[in-house]
Amino acid sequence: MENEKELKESALTKQTIDELRINLEEAEVNKKNNSILEWEVIIISGVVGFLYKSWWIAGVSCILLLLLTRMKFLRTFFCVVFTVAWAVIGYFCGLLVEGKPAAVVFAIIAGLFSLGIHISAFKWIQSNK
Repeated sequence: MENEKELKESALTKQTIDELRINLEEAEVNKKNNSILEWEVIIISGVVGFLYKSWWIAGVSCILLLLLTRMKFLRTFFCVVFTVAWAVIGYFCGLLVEGKPAAVVFAIIAGLFSLGIHISAFKWIQSNK
């Protein structure tokens, strides 16, 4: 009887440890994907600075956008905006390659890929309230 109880506790402990390991791995991936927002901000700041031909504008826009992404509501907003932006970029890449059919396919692929990464980042944002 006691041996059976130990077996159940052992199985429960193993299951709990496996679930904990899976959750920790998922949290690590979500945290890693969260950094994509910072890279997108840096790229946007570089493009803005290049368009205005000013390092000052690039630096100020980078600092301002990085500060704005610290606010959870705006961070979620940026996730949505950047997902749409990647779909638009995919669309224009498709136009350059093969025309409208390729543009639609590229937009869908880029949008879904970006959405997957941003959803992972969004989970990390939500878990760090």
